[in-house]
Amino acid sequence: MNDWQRKSPLDWQGYVDKQVKVAAAEEHEYEGWVLTVDPVSANIVLASFSESEKVVISVVSGHAIQEVQILKEADEEMKQRLSRIFAPEESKPYSPEELEQRKRGL
Repeated sequence: MNDWQRKSPLDWQGYVDKQVKVAAAEEHEYEGWVLTVDPVSANIVLASFSESEKVVISVVSGHAIQEVQILKEADEEMKQRLSRIFAPEESKPYSPEELEQRKRGL
């Protein structure tokens, strides 16, 4: 078991919404924004954006990860962009007032 796999879910949570460089087995390197880390397998899910603004998703196996280096913190715009990757097109965030109204409606 490597150092990455020994981390706790709270440790992994600290990498979410950060741009990282991942050094993996066989001298492979991956770079992207951390979307999530699987707490069972320690796999890390990265998103990167091509010049044409297409999203490229990469999954790096937890057992192959040797080192994860944080390059940059996401600003609010990037956090929003990352949160919309898997959200349906028609979904929209509710304002605090709308949420409260919906809660009372239940």
